[in-house]
Amino acid sequence: MIKWFKQNEVLQLVVIIVTTGLLWLPSLLHPTPMQTGHDFAPLYSLLYGWLGDQPRAAVIVALVMVVVEGFLLNLTLYNHKMVGSNTLMPMWIYILAMSVVPAQLTLTPLVVANLLLLGMMSAMMVKEDLSITLDDIFNASMMVAMAALCYTPAVMLMIALFVIFTIHKLYNWRDWVMMLLGFLAPFIVAATVYYLCDRLYYVSYLTRMNLSDLHIAFGKAIALTWVVNGLTLIMVLLALTSSNAGEKILMHQRNHAVISTMLLGGVLMLLYSHLLPANPQTIALPTAYMASGMLLGARRRLWIYNLLIVVFLILAIVARFL
Repeated sequence: MIKWFKQNEVLQLVVIIVTTGLLWLPSLLHPTPMQTGHDFAPLYSLLYGWLGDQPRAAVIVALVMVVVEGFLLNLTLYNHKMVGSNTLMPMWIYILAMSVVPAQLTLTPLVVANLLLLGMMSAMMVKEDLSITLDDIFNASMMVAMAALCYTPAVMLMIALFVIFTIHKLYNWRDWVMMLLGFLAPFIVAATVYYLCDRLYYVSYLTRMNLSDLHIAFGKAIALTWVVNGLTLIMVLLALTSSNAGEKILMHQRNHAVISTMLLGGVLMLLYSHLLPANPQTIALPTAYMASGMLLGARRRLWIYNLLIVVFLILAIVARFL
């Protein structure tokens, strides 16, 4: 299977379509309602107002967003020369990581937030000239703030952004001021809108950390889901130790460090939100890159990695049909 993702584009598309269909088909037939809660962030609450009473439409929108996010991730990695032009493995792994928890196969805050966090990651990745402009900094911090307006724990990505600043040696005061302005801009816009709507009191929720409504019910598939999530973390740990990102190219090293820092941000989101351990959606973006790098760079014992992938897929699909 790994060889398919190195050379055969048609088989790659077939694998992506088949596995995505098997994972999402039960939710399309029996739609999962969108998550509800009075403490949800403003942008997600707006989406809930539009699609909350149309669960099948919410599932379709979520499926399209996940596929588009996977494609954009693959494109971003290719544009920064992190993967080859003939592989869609990062896209496939991202879709898997976003699809293995049955209760989340609908339009969740993380599905929306990950699109914005992908924009943040892309803005902080460099090309040959190794330059990061003030526009990049503003856009990255603004994306984090907008993600937090969809999924409150995403605010923890600001810590990851601080680390990324040190990676790129951005010590100029203008860079830090631009980051602050970019972060504040969406909150100022949100506060202004709520003020004009005479609902400014609602913005006060941003200062609260009551996320009890974000707990996920795994239902009958809870045991298998934990096993699948555990395998996801194992793949990430293996990728951290065996990824072939150690090429002596400064651009490649910095971009690899940026994506690794996104893993830190995902773990921080996990701790902040009090979700069940090993929720793969919070680390889906870095997992897709790291796991694909590990699998595509493997030269020995490919059967072990193929077996790991097959077991992962079987458990994830079986969990969907329980």
